[in-house]
Amino acid sequence: MQKIRCIPDPGKPETENCVCCRKVLVLETKKVIHRIPCLRWNLNEVVLFRAGGLGFTKRWSGLCVENIASSDWADERVITIGVCVSTLLCDPIPLKVRKFKPNNTDIQHRILKVTDTDPPVKVPVPSYALADVDATSEEYRCFVKQNAEEAIRRFVADPTVSDCVRRTFAVALRHAARAAKRDFGKAKGDPVKLFRNYFRLWLASRFTIGSAYVTYGYENIDKKGGSYAFGGKQFIPRMITAQFDSIGNKHVLAKLKREVLDELWLLMQKRTDSTFFTVYLIVFMMLHEVSVACQDRHRRAKEQGLKTYYDLEDATAKIKHAADIILGHWHYYKGDLDPLAMSEASLVRAFGAESIEEIRLMVASCHQYEEMTESKTTLER
Repeated sequence: MQKIRCIPDPGKPETENCVCCRKVLVLETKKVIHRIPCLRWNLNEVVLFRAGGLGFTKRWSGLCVENIASSDWADERVITIGVCVSTLLCDPIPLKVRKFKPNNTDIQHRILKVTDTDPPVKVPVPSYALADVDATSEEYRCFVKQNAEEAIRRFVADPTVSDCVRRTFAVALRHAARAAKRDFGKAKGDPVKLFRNYFRLWLASRFTIGSAYVTYGYENIDKKGGSYAFGGKQFIPRMITAQFDSIGNKHVLAKLKREVLDELWLLMQKRTDSTFFTVYLIVFMMLHEVSVACQDRHRRAKEQGLKTYYDLEDATAKIKHAADIILGHWHYYKGDLDPLAMSEASLVRAFGAESIEEIRLMVASCHQYEEMTESKTTLER
């Protein structure tokens, strides 16, 4: 975040304090309010979701995604299925699919553990793929735009979610609605655009975690209508998962992430009363989703019977590091402001909140975090 060039200490290049930082740290002046070390982190380096490319087929590699070759379709029948994700309460997304003839590089099964003590079970799934990749990509972008805020409203109403999290997301929805009617003057960045894009990013990210399944109320994938079900859920064919995952990463998530981080960076350039609470809400929601993504990787490792704590350890490490980058920028941005040491009236002015209730929510979140930290420290002893 510093505007001056970082100059590593030639005598101690591994130290976190560069030459410029050490000069600032020794200054005895009230003008210096940022005393965190030089972290050399860029906000655009944040990884909020795993990279695409699931390796379910060798027909393409990485994030590339193609239609099934015309000679590989099993028949002309196109059906519409509805897809839901276990971590979402939004309406199903309709997908047009066709049956195809798999080759020896296409994975046509899932591996799961029913309980922690049972051995992994291989569950076969039928051979279906997206009927038209390009059309699905456009339909998915429209689905995210139209359903983002409603998905968050349903998330806020979910009693299984932490009360603190639900209340913060609810405040974010209200704050975003009020921001659309406010004039932010010469403030860098656009809070309205930031909220809108983050809500869409949140929904699209949720499609990369949890278990996706075929919901009822649409056409069945095969005539038996559920032969690929397990634990009451009808699994999505692996080719559809591979294609949809690449579409989401390449055409939706990458663009939204860049727009969100660029807009957040602009707001963080200068601390202003009118946008401070907006930055706080976005930072809170991003950190929560980092936690959710990591928990999901642990769940998948357990389901597959892996010995590692996460199923994709390298990808999870990058997501966890994102929390460090976000927090580093947040602490630099807020400077010497300490919510727990300020009066409610001072907090309302400093944070640009709309009401005392919003400030009380933030303070309650700080207290809850302190309690969680103390409990963890006690358990580690």
